[in-house]
Amino acid sequence: MTPYLPDDCIYDILEYLQDFRDFRSILFNCMLVNRFWCRTAIPLLYANPFATCKKGIILTFTLCFSKEEILQLKNQMNNNFMININDEYKPLFDYPKYLKIYNYSSINFTILGWINSYKRKYKKFCSIFNQLILNHCINIDRFNIDLVKLDSFIEFNPELNIPISNLTKLNSLTLELAKLQAFKHEIGKEFLNNIIIHCLNLKKLEIFEITQPIVSRDFY
Repeated sequence: MTPYLPDDCIYDILEYLQDFRDFRSILFNCMLVNRFWCRTAIPLLYANPFATCKKGIILTFTLCFSKEEILQLKNQMNNNFMININDEYKPLFDYPKYLKIYNYSSINFTILGWINSYKRKYKKFCSIFNQLILNHCINIDRFNIDLVKLDSFIEFNPELNIPISNLTKLNSLTLELAKLQAFKHEIGKEFLNNIIIHCLNLKKLEIFEITQPIVSRDFY
């Protein structure tokens, strides 16, 4: 009889590989074994895809958006910066739904590497892209954002709507700020209030000023 590993064991093995430095290349190889290994590896690969700042991930996620959403992003590009986004092509997987770690700064850094330029008009591209990410990602359990940049996020996207319903699985929230100061926009205050009310699985809150934590608290 051919030896057989239960599906749960295979998942545990692949999850264990995340502790290795080159786990991404290992998991990419695992995807080639068969369909089950591929379906199992994909959620692990895309749980925190912006951590490596690989530029191609922006296009991969963009292709998962609807045509209307892709058009929003295209409208932020001018004739001097044209990237071919084929909105007729759809990836095999809906990658945004696997995102578990949302880090506003990492996402923007990756975007800026992708466009290879930093101009004021691209801030709105970043803002809209982050909005779309939040709209599509339903499994986020770690959320990291710079509160000062959140004000900038709102400035370039005044109709910002952070869907708290997509953050119900959140268990860790990290807030970064340059100095203790109040929000310029009510949306920022509303966001934090909604986190407190609706994110009942939140177990850890950290507030950082520059490089030192001001507050670090676990909820049990």
